[in-house]
Amino acid sequence: MTPAASDQAQPSAEPTPFAQGLRSSLPVATSFVFSFFALGAVTRGAGLDAVQATAMTALMFAGPAQFAVMSLLVAGKPATEALLAVLIINFRFFIMALNLLPTFRGVPLLRILAGVPMLSASTFAVTQLGSRDQNSGRAAHDYFLGVSLGSFPVAVVCTALGNMSAHALPEAILKSAPAILPIYFAIMLSKDIARPAILLCAGTALLSAPLAERILPSGGSILSALLVAAGFAWFTGKKKEVRRAD
Repeated sequence: MTPAASDQAQPSAEPTPFAQGLRSSLPVATSFVFSFFALGAVTRGAGLDAVQATAMTALMFAGPAQFAVMSLLVAGKPATEALLAVLIINFRFFIMALNLLPTFRGVPLLRILAGVPMLSASTFAVTQLGSRDQNSGRAAHDYFLGVSLGSFPVAVVCTALGNMSAHALPEAILKSAPAILPIYFAIMLSKDIARPAILLCAGTALLSAPLAERILPSGGSILSALLVAAGFAWFTGKKKEVRRAD
């Protein structure tokens, strides 16, 4: 090897679409830690044990629908009413799946169907944003699998943990944990926020939610979560502008 050749920098390997998806799943997984942990605690209050709660998340994987079902069961509503609520809420997944089919062009149908159980509003939204940078249907599907496999197991495990430790959690934490969902979507839709700040952002929203709910019942936690996300996005965006100016 000549000195000139040795001085040349070795090109860094481009991460695979699957690896990119795993990296993009970080904010999804972060939100799932809080929201599905809270869901697990709610299922314990509805009379489900850890196995039943875990199976529900593994089979449904739809936080809003699962919270709705638990609310109906706790209120003593018949199972048929809960089932109807699930069908209505989850009809959106049919629309999402149809929307993703053109994105996954060229991918065998059986391969697509294998990943459908891991489709959620979160994995769909992240895939829609990230697949724009992929150059083929196969790459876009690999990206989706990375996002899904980086978040789906977190939802299942945290549901079980929340169910098993529900008796030890303060009531304020249980009520404020679902507020992480809006902060996740605010983070996901903002490309200015730095990835290392995601955990700090989510934790700040969680800690501020009980106080916000006391000041503004039935909506304070969501409002504070969105304000925290907007503040983090603005701050990290300003830091980027300063670096570019320098």
